[in-house]
Amino acid sequence: MRHIRHCLKGKLVLQVGLVALIFYAFGCASQPSAPPTSQADAGDRVSTETQQLQDIQVVDQDGFLGIYLIGTNAMTYTAFKAIDPLRLVLDLPNTESEISSAPFAVENEIIGKIETMMLAQEPQPMTRVEIGLNLETPYEIVQETNQIVVQFEGTAVVVETEPTPQAETVFFQTETAPEMEAAATPESSGKMSRPAEKITAIQPITYGEELKVYIIGDGSITKYNVFTLTDPARVVLDIMGVELAAGKATVPPSDPLVKGIRMGTHPNKVRVVFDLIPAAGLPYHLTSVGDRLVVTFEPGSGFPASPPIVVATFAEPAEQAEPPKRAAPPPEPARILSVDFNLLKSSKSRLTVAANRPLEPEIQITGANSISMAFTNAKLPKHLERHIDTGQFTSAVNVIYPRPMQGVPGTVEFYIEMREMVPYHIATEGNAVYLDFDSSMVPPVEPIKLGRPAAVVEERGPEIPAPAPEEIAPPPAPEPMAGLAPATVVEVEEEMAVAEKVPVIEAAGPMFSPDMPKVYTGQRISLDLQEVDIRNVLRLLADVTGKNLVVEPGVSGKVTLKVNNVPWDQVLELILKINELDQVMEGNVIRIATAAKIKAELERKREEVEAKKELMAAARDLGEISTEYLQVNYADVGDISAQIDNVKSEKGTVSVDNRTNLIIYSDFPRRIETAKEILARLDKATKQVMVESRIVSATVNFSRNLGVSWNAGYTANSLAGRLGGSPAFDLAVAAPTAAVGTFGLAFTRALGVNNILDLDMQLDALENAGEGRVISSPRIFTLDHVQAMIQQGDQIPYPQRTEEGTISTAFAPATLSLTVTPHITPDGKVRMEVLAKRDQADFSRTVQDVPAIRTQEAQTELLVNDGDTIVIGGIVIQDIEWSEARVPFLWRIPLLGWLFKNRQINDEKSELLIFLSPSIIDDQK
Repeated sequence: MRHIRHCLKGKLVLQVGLVALIFYAFGCASQPSAPPTSQADAGDRVSTETQQLQDIQVVDQDGFLGIYLIGTNAMTYTAFKAIDPLRLVLDLPNTESEISSAPFAVENEIIGKIETMMLAQEPQPMTRVEIGLNLETPYEIVQETNQIVVQFEGTAVVVETEPTPQAETVFFQTETAPEMEAAATPESSGKMSRPAEKITAIQPITYGEELKVYIIGDGSITKYNVFTLTDPARVVLDIMGVELAAGKATVPPSDPLVKGIRMGTHPNKVRVVFDLIPAAGLPYHLTSVGDRLVVTFEPGSGFPASPPIVVATFAEPAEQAEPPKRAAPPPEPARILSVDFNLLKSSKSRLTVAANRPLEPEIQITGANSISMAFTNAKLPKHLERHIDTGQFTSAVNVIYPRPMQGVPGTVEFYIEMREMVPYHIATEGNAVYLDFDSSMVPPVEPIKLGRPAAVVEERGPEIPAPAPEEIAPPPAPEPMAGLAPATVVEVEEEMAVAEKVPVIEAAGPMFSPDMPKVYTGQRISLDLQEVDIRNVLRLLADVTGKNLVVEPGVSGKVTLKVNNVPWDQVLELILKINELDQVMEGNVIRIATAAKIKAELERKREEVEAKKELMAAARDLGEISTEYLQVNYADVGDISAQIDNVKSEKGTVSVDNRTNLIIYSDFPRRIETAKEILARLDKATKQVMVESRIVSATVNFSRNLGVSWNAGYTANSLAGRLGGSPAFDLAVAAPTAAVGTFGLAFTRALGVNNILDLDMQLDALENAGEGRVISSPRIFTLDHVQAMIQQGDQIPYPQRTEEGTISTAFAPATLSLTVTPHITPDGKVRMEVLAKRDQADFSRTVQDVPAIRTQEAQTELLVNDGDTIVIGGIVIQDIEWSEARVPFLWRIPLLGWLFKNRQINDEKSELLIFLSPSIIDDQK
């Protein structure tokens, strides 16, 4: 049983405090002078007999807070910090406890309660001491002759309702004590020690022009984040780790600042949005009091758009608190505990700085793409003075430099370089400062593929007969860890639950792999081990990380290392590598075995895969060789035989009969079946294309009636339906003016001309009006990708002298030709390569009675829907003819000769229009 004695007054308190301080001072002074082998020598002095934990003392005096674990002799320990709930755990191997296992509450701002428990009795006893923490606090562990001292950094002043002595010592002893006292101790830890799980009420109350909104939970509300938004103006409050159980909150209609309150539930948080009246600005501040948050809105407060959160923590509700009885000492510098960089959604990012007490950030713009965030009255540990390279992530931040500010003692500066200046937002929550950056349009310098360590194998290997492995279970029931060396310290940093953890890449130092940079994503831990059995170290890693580890019986070795703030998966990989071990991920369990065994398993699995491939290949060559005659109908028989030759076996033969388009193939049955599949896929009928065309010669006026303005850029109105009796086409074409001897070119899709019958009716009306004529109406079929040509005209004879000196007759073509090469696209359209050419004899210009040849040519490539009509226009032909009638002799009289002659000039200009309508002919349908 446990007996508790409170020494509040008298000399006993001073003596105990002085003795503790003297022990601590001598212990700290003696450690630096120890030789390098002193730790091993201390291990030799540790008795191998079972130790007894006799007493636990708590000393709280003038800023010093220490917990003394007193035993019969020197004790070995392992210490690590755990979360959810926050606590410091000390495991004492080969130690039995004489103290009751009932928890004991400590009236202290830092320590909540202390609990002892026996983890195991066989093969060696194991005692665990759990120190519940109310807040994140740095600590130091010092080992004396027969005691272990856990010292916490200075204690903050607690608001007290009754006078208390300056020092208090609590003793754990084995004497008998009443059971009721132990049962009552859990309630003494504080009324609001349990964190809130639900938001039970949201109550807006008006005090004159001031509006206070009380957000009440069923426990203490400690994790929240607040920020402001504009357009429209509103304040957003996120409360983490709670559910919404409150009803609707109504704001009085006459309130001059807030016009409404909205509440919503999100994963792992509740969001409360305060819609503000635009003219009111953002006049608010936030206060945390026990189980409630109070958001106060008042006019004229002059708060900026993103104010820092003002947090006041009380042991009891504000109305019950009394002024403190003693003055607070000057505040010590805030110690920065961690610096994390996280990626958020939509390529946003967050820098998180956590300390042992609230920080006051100050931000300044130092350059075009850089800012500086400074904290006064703060100090930065040496291991955090490193630059954080984030340029390889999809973030606006390139690099972060945490460092003490030069020339300003007691100030820590975070110099941040960005790819481009983007909006940023700052908020505080408890002892943490969050600096959020919006996304950037500048891409990262070089992306890094995040993945597991190279030694982790995702595939499950074959089952290997072996003795039953020993499974290491995660907390809360770890296996005993006997034989750990003295002063084994493990510290685990708490991960922020608000964003995905991103590994921090340090520029200093070589990368782990020279070929590819390796990124580790595990929690960062600190370890100090000396000649510890590797199986106990693996248990320790399973305990502090919560991973499932299974160790093969053949795993053995010793581990000596000291690492600080290193990802646990990197530590595990290093430990396995130096002991010639390896790991395999099987589901959610990490199996540890020797590297040779895992390599043999992988080699055996590779051999099995190769054997299966060979077996499948051999299965294709079963049976007797037979001969098959394969008929090729549409494709080239040589092309098909070349494809079959690629899949035949070594004993197979392929021959071709070009006369009958037959392939004679001799091979195993499975090979012949494969050849038939190839033939069925490749030997298919090629689709045909029918190209219907109309070649029309029309006057310029008729072209305008068609809706085509070849020289003025005029576009007629489009018809909504198909062609009827109206002589108007839906042709939206404009081309430059064509002069004599030149021609313009334009292409359009006749939306209204959907079949060739309507087009014929229109052109008949044209010829009847005497404004043009249809020169030709050819129709031709051609295969896909095969050229088709339509030609019409005359051959003009002319004399030609040969090389022998004789005269012969040659012919010059004066024809109208149209060459079309269709290509059927997979989506059912027709891509056509078109060449339109007209050669016309010009008898007005002759050489030895041989007329000149005028040539007009147009070449283009078009994409047409199946059955649609395309018009090619703009080939302008101008014929100028003149004639003169005169009276013989009289027409020669000067001046009067015009009375005896008549001159007639005919200037005819016409357009050549070519209508094309392709149609796909699929014989397989």
